[in-house]
Amino acid sequence: MKKTATITLILFVTIAVSLLFLPASLAKYFVNQTPGLDAIRFGGTIWNGQTTLIISNGPTAKISWRLQQLTHSQSTELFGLQPTFTWALNNADLDVQGTLELRRTTAHLRSRGNISSNALAPLLNRFDIFLSGSFSLAQTLVTAPYRTESLSQISLVNPITLTWSGGQISYILGSQYNQIELPSLIARVDSGPNQALLADISQASNSAKLLDLDLSLDGMIRIRLNRRFIDLLAYPWPGEQNPNDIVIEVERPIL
Repeated sequence: MKKTATITLILFVTIAVSLLFLPASLAKYFVNQTPGLDAIRFGGTIWNGQTTLIISNGPTAKISWRLQQLTHSQSTELFGLQPTFTWALNNADLDVQGTLELRRTTAHLRSRGNISSNALAPLLNRFDIFLSGSFSLAQTLVTAPYRTESLSQISLVNPITLTWSGGQISYILGSQYNQIELPSLIARVDSGPNQALLADISQASNSAKLLDLDLSLDGMIRIRLNRRFIDLLAYPWPGEQNPNDIVIEVERPIL
């Protein structure tokens, strides 16, 4: 009996120690479930580690994470398990941080931070748009299953608010290069029909919509400019459209 108890204790301690030193590279499984993401150069452990994230058609940044708590008082899982990690995503153009809760079937991601316009350049350049300034991301909460295979499985618990500081914008319109100074703008991102992502953009001082973006499930992004935005650009435009009328629509693949 004593020998059996000793062996059991040794096995328990061995398993516990092994779990403590699980390599950070195991996190690549979760990265692989998210379309458009890859990761290299893992370091540390699964509980306290770091890696370099590569975002398709976007920036590369270092992400680090640390286990904040293993259980939660309101968790219905065995022993109250609900691992929660703090994380930070950084490079010269990104400073975003938040928490990640791992539940039985879904992950709950909270984030906030600041983003330089340089980080969005690869996307905006496709539309011949070039920005200065920076963006501020308000607290957001996104949930998704571990085997995320499409945008339809990603849920926004609350709309995402992204504020641009304002500044110089350069763009090509009607085959002409233009440059103008714009005031601060706010993008409000929410789920639309069929779980597509919709973003309405307006001035920080005026909620009237200037333009909107639509990221559909087929990986296409569509930008629609209202006449109001054309007038804000001080661009000469023929016609008698109303301020809310869409006068330009552009479509590009993003995923």
